[in-house]
Amino acid sequence: MEIREYLQILKRRKWVLILTPLVTCAVVSVGTYLMPPTYSASATLRVAQAHSGAIEYVDYTYAERLMNTCVEILRSRPILEEAIERLELSMLPEDLAEKIKVEVLAETELIRISVGDGNPRRARDIANTLATLLIEPSQSLYSGGSKSAREILQEQLKVIEGNLEQDRANLQSLMNRAASAQGEIDALNNKMRLEEETYAMLLRQYEEARVAEAMRASSITVVEPAIEPGVPGKPRKKLKVTNRTEAVTCAIRQGLISLE
Repeated sequence: MEIREYLQILKRRKWVLILTPLVTCAVVSVGTYLMPPTYSASATLRVAQAHSGAIEYVDYTYAERLMNTCVEILRSRPILEEAIERLELSMLPEDLAEKIKVEVLAETELIRISVGDGNPRRARDIANTLATLLIEPSQSLYSGGSKSAREILQEQLKVIEGNLEQDRANLQSLMNRAASAQGEIDALNNKMRLEEETYAMLLRQYEEARVAEAMRASSITVVEPAIEPGVPGKPRKKLKVTNRTEAVTCAIRQGLISLE
């Protein structure tokens, strides 16, 4: 069969060639308009780590672990369940997890919490609630819930302080007695001197631990809270339909030219 015969067949069926892309475009357009809109809201957090002077390699590795820890915490079931409870949402943690996206912005101290939902206000509230849930227990999250060196030293200091107060009271009582108590007074003085030296050492260690903890601590703040989106993030109906219409028009034009 010659090429001319093929062209004759195509020319007789040109309306099929024209209508097929038109029908396809119509079906896709209707489907696009029937898709439920999804609104996207994002909250941006800064996880700032304090530094003492020069930044060392360990600070970089710690900061990276810290950012990744925050991301995993935001995806964890307890956080999702708490967000559902606070917002009185009728969904499971798994359903909420599918709506959120948590990402670390490269080369920054920023974490972005993005939420997609059919309700723009709910998308905003979920994003801001997740941000709040990460900020509230930030200090305890980094210590893992265990006592820090500063807290342990603080407890020891209180014990030593109590012992010193009691010993001072006993010393005063002995000094009010006769000279026969001189031996007890000397022993108590020695005991108190040792306790005072221990107290001074613990106090110095406490201050060092307090400074080290403050330098290691991270401050999580909201850089940009989520706002209620005015337009859905998807589907972008106008753009999709326009692109498809242009493509179909071009295809029809090319088909008609080729059949002439």
